[in-house]
Amino acid sequence: AVVLFCLLIVYYGVLAPLTSMADQDEAVKWGDMSNKDCVLKAVGENGYALRFAAEPLQSDNDVVLAAVSENGYALRYAAGDLHDEYEIGLAAVIQNGISLHYVSDEMKANFDICMAAVKQNGWALQFASDKLKDNVDIVKAAVEQNGDALAHASESRRNDKNIVKLSVTQSGDALKFASTKLQSDRDLVMRAVKDKGTSLRYAATGLRDDRAVVTAAVTQKGTAIEFASDKLKSDKEVATKAVKQSGIALQFVSPKLRNDRDMVLSAVSSNGYALQFASTALRADIAIAKAAVNKTKGAIRFTAPEIQGSLK
Repeated sequence: AVVLFCLLIVYYGVLAPLTSMADQDEAVKWGDMSNKDCVLKAVGENGYALRFAAEPLQSDNDVVLAAVSENGYALRYAAGDLHDEYEIGLAAVIQNGISLHYVSDEMKANFDICMAAVKQNGWALQFASDKLKDNVDIVKAAVEQNGDALAHASESRRNDKNIVKLSVTQSGDALKFASTKLQSDRDLVMRAVKDKGTSLRYAATGLRDDRAVVTAAVTQKGTAIEFASDKLKSDKEVATKAVKQSGIALQFVSPKLRNDRDMVLSAVSSNGYALQFASTALRADIAIAKAAVNKTKGAIRFTAPEIQGSLK
């Protein structure tokens, strides 16, 4: 998810605008890009037009401010010294927090700049100075905007229960970035799995054997039972909740329960394709096969060959 999010940022913030402005010919529609008035109009329409502005205008405060106010990423085309300008940096991160990447190191250590950036996009925390990655207020703002921003917080903040609580409440998967100590905290894990059941995978081993925690997880997402202890994968009540929420969770319950008629019937009633995970004997059970096919027509291919004729 983290990788996908970053790829989307790169594409929509950088590649997509550049694709539409692939070469200098695109600049023709804006007129004389050495004329300040023309450039101001151009960057007002598309901040990326700064890329085509004459070099002196890429050093012009008015032009660059107009560009980054329209698209924070345009800061990458500004003259180097303007990356250190407070007003320009602030305008850029207010428009798009990730443009914090392009400000100077001094600005990355500026509290106000970083606060504005993480409030717009929590992921901007990755570009803040190490000191600010440890700042309670900055990290709090970041994880409130995006719980997974906890990934870029300092080690001490990832061990801060209040910060982690905010993170996992906003995004259960943020439990992945919590300290080992807090991954053993029952309250935090319960919050995480209630938001996203499969975050159970990041919980300490003992909590994956906690019936209440696992029940909360599978109630939110049936397939979370994959990460439960073997004991709870064999617990019929817990497993039933899992397959009712998601039929294909049947693949993760114990072999004994995959041969349990009631269990399999519950699973295929939720998703006919769950039949593929039932025992060989139950895939030949007419009643179960009919329930599966009635729910999902394509499930017929998972029934025993000897009964398929009677199901068509």
